[in-house]
Amino acid sequence: MELQLQEIQKLFQLPLNDKDLKWETRILELIPQLSFEIINPDLITESDGWPYLKVALSGSEEDEASTDVLSWLNEMGAGLWIGAKDKDLPDYHIRYGMIWNYFARGRFISETLEDGIERGEKILIDESKVYKVDIPETYLPLAVRDQLKFFFKSMGLTQVKCLLLTQDAYEFSLHFSEESLGTLEKDQQGLFLESISWFFPLHYQLGVSSEKFFDFDLL
Repeated sequence: MELQLQEIQKLFQLPLNDKDLKWETRILELIPQLSFEIINPDLITESDGWPYLKVALSGSEEDEASTDVLSWLNEMGAGLWIGAKDKDLPDYHIRYGMIWNYFARGRFISETLEDGIERGEKILIDESKVYKVDIPETYLPLAVRDQLKFFFKSMGLTQVKCLLLTQDAYEFSLHFSEESLGTLEKDQQGLFLESISWFFPLHYQLGVSSEKFFDFDLL
């Protein structure tokens, strides 16, 4: 464990220009092998507006095993802030969608089509048609739905609706009902989707559509 700790500490010290996809991949490979020292047992609200647990990396087996902490965060619906005790900014943070993807699929960042949807052959694309698909639990687990419902309820939105859309039965996009999102203006939809993407794996596609065109289901 000590060797892994030394490696990740060196990686965190690299200049920003060297922190590429290969760097991030190695960081995420090392994190489950380490322990965490809990800096603050209470969740903090980060600059992105979402809750995180603040931890420092540790090579000591007396501290919390990282997988135990990640499992707790998966249940709580929170992200992970990793950094030094005396720093205000993290060396790295893992959002909630990445954490539940790790437990669902064995990795924090998945390939584009690794979303729990069973696929056959691509169908011919008719650009004038978009098809609604039932949302499988493997794509959106019940625990994640509950976290989303809790968040929307805190905003006064108790009847949020969504559906899964596809043109070719190969690429899918999760869309929320425009009418069920209250007074959200069209020019705010991009910011809204960017914000709630925190709940989802990085490779998920999100959108907003109108009930004029599709029959939505409650979240």
